Amino acid sequence: SKHPEFSTVTRTEDEEWIAKLLVRYFNLAVENAPEAERITTLSPSRTNGIVKLDLAKSHFQMLAGVCVEFCVVVRRLDLLFGPIFRRFLISGYLTVFLDVLEPYVLNDKLA
Repeated sequence: SKHPEFSTVTRTEDEEWIAKLLVRYFNLAVENAPEAERITTLSPSRTNGIVKLDLAKSHFQMLAGVCVEFCVVVRRLDLLFGPIFRRFLISGYLTVFLDVLEPYVLNDKLA
């Protein structure tokens, strides 16, 4: 049997509009993500003064956080484990998505 969040639930026009807005934002953010490269910067807070940033990974971490939080709050697991999950998979950042999702699973926030 299907999880209740995946069943056909009647949603208001506003709920559908907001969900479509998230999907549009998500698609734009993925399409305009920075290239996967490391940038080295100097940082006085580090012992060796060098910090390596992966802008693409940071971008997808932020994006995963927004998507997971939104979908949990508005109870749209169908979006989270449908188009959003697939896009992270295709983009090569599924592990980032799963890392962000992990605390929600461990703390039973998806139910």
